Amino acid sequence: KIPAEKSGIIKKGTRYAISAPQVADALQPIEAACRAVGCTLCVAGKTEILRSSPLGLEFSYRGEKYSLALCAAYQAINASIVLELVNALRAQGINISDEAVREGFLRVRFPARFEVFSISPTVIIDGAHNEHGVSAFCQSIRAMKEHFSKGEITFFAAMLRDKEPERALAPFASLALSGDVKIKKIVTFEADNPRSMPACELARILCALTWGKVEIESTDDIKKTAPELLSGLDRNDSAIAFGSLYSASELRIIISEYFGLT
Repeated sequence: KIPAEKSGIIKKGTRYAISAPQVADALQPIEAACRAVGCTLCVAGKTEILRSSPLGLEFSYRGEKYSLALCAAYQAINASIVLELVNALRAQGINISDEAVREGFLRVRFPARFEVFSISPTVIIDGAHNEHGVSAFCQSIRAMKEHFSKGEITFFAAMLRDKEPERALAPFASLALSGDVKIKKIVTFEADNPRSMPACELARILCALTWGKVEIESTDDIKKTAPELLSGLDRNDSAIAFGSLYSASELRIIISEYFGLT
């Protein structure tokens, strides 16, 4: 249903449509939309992540190696779409140099998408708020588990009531119980939004999903709690926030002020 709706941008006169790799059912409506207007569809190929750290990604695509300032694992796929887009533009006579592409990859920033604020200790904010987003979020953490293994992670979590929290948090619970990373605690809070789930209720859900094997606490004052916890991190520890773009927006301000980035 979603790709069918997204394909509405493929209109008559469109020469190229570029897609990330899709499962067959998702690809079919995209292919149909392209056939309807005589548009060429390009599906990006496979990427291979060579290195993943808070400093960014190194990945290979179609035999070439690239460096990317973004560190979430899924950003390699997004970068492959950019590379296919560049090829499509070049086919239409637009001059885009390899140097410009590589420089763009090194300069790109994406707020609230596995956004890194500090390396030592590592502080990351991600707006993942549904099952697919949280799953991708956890994949990115696993891709950097060697980095995270040097210390403990404190997670901050806030979610909206209408985002099916139990289902959305299932991938995170699997990560928490897997032993892939060492979790110090999970701190829940209520984002500044009328749809936000109360911190204590979210804590109960996370406690049930993790079978009470992870320390979980809730706070009514994230503006006070976050700086206190950040100040207690060792240089190898990490603080990672996720669960809502509203909470990500709120924490970006708090954390930027803490690190003097504003």
